[in-house]
Amino acid sequence: HLQPMVPDLLRFTLTVSANTALEASLRQHALYFIEFIIENKPKSFLANVNLQDVIHLCFLVMTESDEEDDEENSLRMYGSQIIDVLALEIPSKYVWQPIMERVVQYIQSPRAVERRAAIVAVTVISEGCADRVEENFEQIIPWILAGLKDERQVRQSALVAVSEIAKNLSDALGPYHEVLVPLLLQATTDQADIICIKAYYAISHYIACDPEALLPHLDVLLKHLMSGLNHENMEVKELALNALSSAVSMAGKKFDPYFPETISVMKDWMKIVEPNSLFIRNQATECVAMLAGAVSREIFLPHFKEVVSTTMTGLESIDDAEMREFIYRFFEQLARVYAEELSPYYPQLMPYLLASCQSSDGLVYQNEGDGFNLFPDEDPETPPVNQEVTFRILSSYMDEKVAAASCLGWLIAENSEAAASYLEASINILISLSTFTLYSPVASTAIVAVVQSVSGMMSLL
Repeated sequence: HLQPMVPDLLRFTLTVSANTALEASLRQHALYFIEFIIENKPKSFLANVNLQDVIHLCFLVMTESDEEDDEENSLRMYGSQIIDVLALEIPSKYVWQPIMERVVQYIQSPRAVERRAAIVAVTVISEGCADRVEENFEQIIPWILAGLKDERQVRQSALVAVSEIAKNLSDALGPYHEVLVPLLLQATTDQADIICIKAYYAISHYIACDPEALLPHLDVLLKHLMSGLNHENMEVKELALNALSSAVSMAGKKFDPYFPETISVMKDWMKIVEPNSLFIRNQATECVAMLAGAVSREIFLPHFKEVVSTTMTGLESIDDAEMREFIYRFFEQLARVYAEELSPYYPQLMPYLLASCQSSDGLVYQNEGDGFNLFPDEDPETPPVNQEVTFRILSSYMDEKVAAASCLGWLIAENSEAAASYLEASINILISLSTFTLYSPVASTAIVAVVQSVSGMMSLL
């Protein structure tokens, strides 16, 4: 029924979106409708609009004001989202040229907000038009490098561009590391917290996509990351810690000289109990797991009992699904490297893993707006089996279940003797999870864990 009205609706919403005299909320609704049509009816959209007009509108709303604002609640966000959807849903032969014509025009503008819009546009099309961006990267990278030295709002967008291009075009940034890395590190010392946040985020993605390119910069990189751990802003601290974990994995035994200072900080953070700061504890737990697999055994072993004891204390005393996920991944990593040393802790750890695998937490059904546990111990009002039920999956509990199943498989595979008394229960539970259809990673992880468990059991025969 909507199809015959699409041309008129598009013309109307384009007019409303471009009218700066109207309230921002009304224009946002109009922009959202345009985005909806592109995403769901791309052929109809292309047949009923002038693409140049839409791209002009996007750049218009991204550059109306020179003021820096809250990106999450601004018209700017809608302009960049529409360009993103255009690149994803419309063939690049239609959208690449008109978008890049605007980018070339705006990147040379004396207005910072227009230079920013040009970089944002290149960033959001790096997924949908990845091949075209890669083909033209020699033209694009100077704009990003210049943006990293520009005014704050442009610098911020250039850092986001590095992150997204690292994710979408992993090989593109490598040849430019000698120029790019010093600019990223310089941004980590910026007075504006938002620049530091975006810088550490960019560094994390850069390390993940091209670790070899950053190895020549390891010393100076680690010094900046360690400095970030002392930042007053908690988000900066968290992202610096996340980047440090990536750097540890990349550096391997080359991280040995930095280990004493790092482990000292991590052990303190692994004891955090304030609910609002548990995310720092989780990141520290992950970092220590990375350290266990990277640095020399002789320098990590003296700290082994303390970090394991601290982690077990957290598991026993703090009821938090996300924290349990990080703890299980911590023990999985230790099982791979320190299987024998971990064996005394199996009796404490295994019951928690089995409980998480069996738990129904996170499986919720909703009936007339009421949600509650799918499998309560006692609930006389549980609906009949044949009643239609709407499920809501709480991903934090599902991710905990995935981590528990994976850890269980590794513990059995690496030290089946220590796990012998839990083998039958573990395999039965993992087999039952292998058909878990409500969250596919649970089933796929359980299948791998079953194979590991059977392999471990065979080694006992």
